[in-house]
Amino acid sequence: MNILNKRLGTLKGKSISILGTAFKKNTDDIRESVSINLIKELKNLANVNVHDPKALENTKKIFGSSINYSYSIKDVVTDCDCIIIMTEWDKYKEITPKLISENNKNRPVLVLDTRRFLKFKKTNKIDYVAVGKNPFLYK
Repeated sequence: MNILNKRLGTLKGKSISILGTAFKKNTDDIRESVSINLIKELKNLANVNVHDPKALENTKKIFGSSINYSYSIKDVVTDCDCIIIMTEWDKYKEITPKLISENNKNRPVLVLDTRRFLKFKKTNKIDYVAVGKNPFLYK
């Protein structure tokens, strides 16, 4: 949350997209998912939009209509202030700086990559931040 507050200021009225609610790719299992805890913290502070290729139905069982659900990559990255990659689904490799920029013309977007999955560079339209452990440092 500190990084969101530092980069975005107040979260009130901001649109935050969470990509991946399953605890790991290729499953619909959301038990002990860090994403679920993050959504619980954010849903009363910001507009939360969620995408997951397999776990949306399980996510809906917890959050119902208190958050928004996207069924396409384009929808989840459109008109948002922040994108947080939580699960490294192969489908998320479709996300490019161009896709984000074209669908957020009037604002820069913070991209938090908790899996160090995407290989973006900071631009005037994208504030890319890779967080978490770098697996290459711990071989």
